[in-house]
Amino acid sequence: MSIISRAGDHRAKSKLLAAGADFVDSPYETGGRRMAQRALNPNLTNFLDLVFEWKRHDIEMEEITATESSKITGLKLKESGVRVNFNVIVIAMQREDGTMIFNPSSENRIMPGDTVIVMGKTKDLEKMAEVLNPEGEKTGGRP
Repeated sequence: MSIISRAGDHRAKSKLLAAGADFVDSPYETGGRRMAQRALNPNLTNFLDLVFEWKRHDIEMEEITATESSKITGLKLKESGVRVNFNVIVIAMQREDGTMIFNPSSENRIMPGDTVIVMGKTKDLEKMAEVLNPEGEKTGGRP
């Protein structure tokens, strides 16, 4: 379990981390970054708003952890049929050791314990979750 906390100002961040928080977020820092991002990349920010602010309820980003029992674990992305069968976009894969692979190639394999970060329609993400994690184990991502 991760402990996530909110810091009212920048001085509180180190205190909260020292007290055991795994992640500390400051709404002022986040807001400042978001405003700068909107000025520099307005189209990207609008796109992310669609996904993260629920303006389109049919598109989501999810993290789904692959289990040993998945029939596509061990396969290359191109062999897994992820795009054809589930109509989702694989944005990244995080290995069990924490290594993050952004925009994985079709040659990357889905390994047990990988957290696959995908974007797509809710119904397609649910289908993919059933294949990556057939027993519905609680794994940190979508079961």
